[in-house]
Amino acid sequence: MDQPEPELTYLFKHIVTREVAYESLPFATRAVLHGQLGEYIEQWYGDPLEQQVDLLAHHYWHSENEAKKREYLRKAGEAAQAVFANTAAIDYYRRLLPLLPESEQGAVMLKLGQVVELVGKWNEAGDFYRQALELAEQMNDRRARARSQTVIGDLLRKRGDYGEAAAWLERARSGFAEVGDRAGAGQVLHFAGTVAAEQGAYESAQALYEESLAIRRALGDERATASLLSNLGILATFRGDYPMARSLYEESLGIRRASGDRWAIANSLNNLGLIARYEGKYAMARSLLENSLALWREIGDSWSLANSLSSLSDVVLDEGDYATALGILHESLVINRELGDKRAIAFVLEYAAALAAAQAEPERALRLGGAATVLREVIHGPLSPAEQAKLERRLEPARKVLGEAVAVVAWAEGRDMSLEQAIRYALQYLEEPRVLG
Repeated sequence: MDQPEPELTYLFKHIVTREVAYESLPFATRAVLHGQLGEYIEQWYGDPLEQQVDLLAHHYWHSENEAKKREYLRKAGEAAQAVFANTAAIDYYRRLLPLLPESEQGAVMLKLGQVVELVGKWNEAGDFYRQALELAEQMNDRRARARSQTVIGDLLRKRGDYGEAAAWLERARSGFAEVGDRAGAGQVLHFAGTVAAEQGAYESAQALYEESLAIRRALGDERATASLLSNLGILATFRGDYPMARSLYEESLGIRRASGDRWAIANSLNNLGLIARYEGKYAMARSLLENSLALWREIGDSWSLANSLSSLSDVVLDEGDYATALGILHESLVINRELGDKRAIAFVLEYAAALAAAQAEPERALRLGGAATVLREVIHGPLSPAEQAKLERRLEPARKVLGEAVAVVAWAEGRDMSLEQAIRYALQYLEEPRVLG
């Protein structure tokens, strides 16, 4: 039988001995030792201590030094959030919250909400945002109240609840104006621009983005500047001005690469992939989108992942890779159903309709198309003219095969479905075993 190396045997026995000795210590003694170790690490490593925040958070957490406990749980949470160590960030923030006075809890609730929103727990994120809002109102902190209203508005926007989103953002805009917070005002204008863009109000969106961009540039906020350049690129895409869109996306990506922001880089790669798709450069589009997807998976951003999956499905549909389209549409729909993103669900239903039409299932294609159309009407989130024209081209063969009368019936059947019925109908289709051409 194999025997462990002598060095490993010694190390194992040493670890076991150490653990037994530690467990035998009274809790008060352990707390003193952890506090002393924390102080030693601070003195030994000096400033900066960024690489030691996890260790310091661990030791001070087990100590009786409440001030240091709060300091390093906060720092460790922020450090984990910055590198998308999402589980660790959530744990640190959760432990930190009960240790803070009410006046400091709201800011941490917003940070915690951002992380749980990123990993797809949107209801929980909304709860944290509203708790932060309640605290801000109790303390009559107008700036904190406006910050909470801003993130609540953007979360509603992601769900496709545009009317509510706009109302919350308008409240936030007024609040930031009252306290003279230009950065906050710039953020609200940015989010309001996206609400307008997703409802097809492209001129309003352009004006809001440009107003926000002027503020962000004046403040030297490069991260926000890059995001706005990217959003202006999306508007150029909707107008069919692909050279302008590509220029804006590449300018944004340059800023993002310089900062090393993986989330932002993934976003730029996704958008460049979309431009390549519109230009008919399918191999390039697929490569860019797959690189974006890999980053989203690393980061753990389920919403962005689902959106990139939908974008990739459009590319592989044009390539005729129907087996891949089935798989990625299914994954995207499952995620978006859980999140409740109605606009994203409409896109998946439309791509599934296009797939069914390509696979000679015309009635299914038109039912899915009808369900997507009524969903867009409900949320007031139309397709761009170019996207609408492409969808019509994809569904035209299904209409011709069925004839006008039958096609109208199938379309109406889709429109009569509830949102949940449409999702189940699409999932049934995407999960069915079939021989694909």
